[in-house]
Amino acid sequence: MINYVIYIVVTLILLFIIYLAINALVRGIKVKKENKKSQYNLKNKNKY
Repeated sequence: MINYVIYIVVTLILLFIIYLAINALVRGIKVKKENKKSQYNLKNKNKY
């Protein structure tokens, strides 16, 4: 019985870590896209 409780707690902790990792990846991709847009805009402004 105690084993099942320990397995459930460990599983919940691992799922939470995976959730945080996915959020970090989504944030990183979002920031990278925003940086590319701003660099593209700066390049176009410098040409004119």
